[in-house]
Amino acid sequence: MAKTNNIGGIYKALEWLMWMMYLNLLWIIGSLVGLIIIGVFPATIALVTVMREWLAKEEEVRFTKTFITTYKREFLRSNGVGLILTAILYLLYLNFQFVLNMQGSFQTLMQIGLMIVGILFVILSLYIFPTYAHFDISFRDYFKHAFLLGVFSPLMTLIMIGLLVLFQFILRWIPGLIPVIGVSVTFFIITSISLIAFERFETSHKVLHEKQPKEG
Repeated sequence: MAKTNNIGGIYKALEWLMWMMYLNLLWIIGSLVGLIIIGVFPATIALVTVMREWLAKEEEVRFTKTFITTYKREFLRSNGVGLILTAILYLLYLNFQFVLNMQGSFQTLMQIGLMIVGILFVILSLYIFPTYAHFDISFRDYFKHAFLLGVFSPLMTLIMIGLLVLFQFILRWIPGLIPVIGVSVTFFIITSISLIAFERFETSHKVLHEKQPKEG
């Protein structure tokens, strides 16, 4: 029985690795189709959408079809998300360069402020793609929901960052894995932890709602 379980576990691990390699390849192709600049964000949204459906186990996921369909459907809006994220990152960079040329205690205060804003931007960036794939909301609300879900799920956010840092150490140790599973495993970590955070947030929201006293 133990031997059978071990074989089953190895088979599942190899199957997972195979899909990670395939999804990584799809992401690379999708990025290249959009000449990288306008292909990265649609490919990333498509990748996260496939992973979200796979993890949710709602039905048998057709990886290629779901990826291509999402890539085409979300091409413009996902590039809009990418444009906003890039603009914010560029503004942070400009402000950081400006602060480096300052002196005195005001420089220290500005550095602390920029560090806080930078951390909040990282949280937004981690949750924006799973939020986009998971919720059917307006374009503006994607950013609001991603930010709030990240901030109000500190434990999940820390676990996510910890796993990502660990995976980056593995990639530095075995750099040959980067073009094979670098992107797919990174977003598998982000998506799986985000779904747990979403479920916990939705559950707590329902509990709080049920505990509210009835009027009259």
